[in-house]
Amino acid sequence: DAIYSDNARTLDNTAATVAGFRAQVQQQPPQAPYGLEATAASDSEIQLNWADASSDETGFYLERSGTNQNFVQIASLPANTNAYLDDNLQADTLYYYRTRSFNSAGSSSYSNSAIIATDPAPKPIPSAPSGLNAKPAGTDSISLSWTDNANNESGFTLQRSLNGSSGWATVANLAANVKGYLNTGLQAGTAYYYRVSAYNNSGVSGNSNTASASTEEPPTSRLSRQRDSFR
Repeated sequence: DAIYSDNARTLDNTAATVAGFRAQVQQQPPQAPYGLEATAASDSEIQLNWADASSDETGFYLERSGTNQNFVQIASLPANTNAYLDDNLQADTLYYYRTRSFNSAGSSSYSNSAIIATDPAPKPIPSAPSGLNAKPAGTDSISLSWTDNANNESGFTLQRSLNGSSGWATVANLAANVKGYLNTGLQAGTAYYYRVSAYNNSGVSGNSNTASASTEEPPTSRLSRQRDSFR
């Protein structure tokens, strides 16, 4: 019985030692995440990625700042997370990020800081040009002019048709702030219809009014008509 009691006490002591050792191990905070990277995903979103360096974290705290000081926690994420999309941000604005892991024993040190700016806000679609005017400039040319109503266009698209309702084809893509164009290489004595629109990276404006003009007839044709009128 004495031997049994001694063995029992030895087992109890061993179990207590193992439990104490386990408790000490479990009380260690996790390793800090590393390799934090930030990428602008849009004018209001930033994509964050990092490497998880521990296997015993409960989760991650993600923090953000606008000045690299006074960081504010923006998310508490579950274990094994290594990415996060931060949204509802201001366009064209610089943000700083850092993250750390945590468990019941405490928090790790911080990761490296990542710095990135959101993309600029997209430009609004430009206003449509107006006041398109067309007039003959010879037997093979028509001169065009219009009013530029936008200050954010990347350029203009000029189109032409033979009837004003269908068959529109692009004549020229013109630079920003252009307000006129000479369309050459046309058929003499022929009516042409035109319209113009403005564009930028966000899209294309509506079309201007439609303007039409006829190229001049060759001198021989005019002389023939004059002779016919005298007969």
